[in-house]
Amino acid sequence: MTRAFTDFNQIHFTMPRKQRKQKGKKPQIVTKKVSNAIKISPVRKIPGEFLGDKKAGKAIVVRLTAAGGLDHQFTIHRPVGITNLSGDEWVVSRTEEVSPLLSRVKDPSADMRNKQIIEFKMRACVKNTSYLKQKDGVYYYAADEKVSRKAHIAAARKACEKATNKLKGEGSNGPFPKFTDFLPEGLKQQEALIGVFLKRKDLLQEAEKKYPVTYRTTYVGRVGPSSQQSGNPLLKGCARPSDVFARLVQLLQDPSPLLAKDGAASAGST
Repeated sequence: MTRAFTDFNQIHFTMPRKQRKQKGKKPQIVTKKVSNAIKISPVRKIPGEFLGDKKAGKAIVVRLTAAGGLDHQFTIHRPVGITNLSGDEWVVSRTEEVSPLLSRVKDPSADMRNKQIIEFKMRACVKNTSYLKQKDGVYYYAADEKVSRKAHIAAARKACEKATNKLKGEGSNGPFPKFTDFLPEGLKQQEALIGVFLKRKDLLQEAEKKYPVTYRTTYVGRVGPSSQQSGNPLLKGCARPSDVFARLVQLLQDPSPLLAKDGAASAGST
């Protein structure tokens, strides 16, 4: 399910000593490959470790250094976790912020929200069908209001597991039974109809509208709008890390074509 940060490219933008005091000199660009280990700490004094995340994918590491002890490192990656961004955008984060960002991928309220959605759908089933009944917060099949649906399903799953293990012990490779095969005959059809109702797309959309996802994966230690991940417009259209690399080099060496293109696009939109 997860994909580690791999194929990192590290770009060092450094000014040679002889040129540091000379104005108008362009920085020298030196590129090198960085180890593709799952955990990487490529810069001294920066405790930045990268953990795997399928939504972040491959990334570019950029380090900027200059006279006077100036030294910053950034990681350019896909949006991490839950954001308002599209998956093809590139986010520029300080390298030391990446690991904490990855630790906030999961919505801490997701389990509660899923329970709310399930309950919403179950109540809708009671209200709009004749297959399911509810009494004192407990759900029953319409054909059996003495034993709860939950108890019936638990017993059926247990019997199904036992039968499946027996078949496997006899060397069978399947097909194996379903838990619904072990429900009482009078309940099998009702469970099938309930399942069809609960899987309706319009019902799920209604439930998600009532209980929307409000959580966003934000930077640790930031407040306000700056805590949100934002797509970098200068990297728009870059499909691969190698494209990001080429775009950065072009921006440093000769940004005029890109700026002209951006200006033309802005003029056309007005």
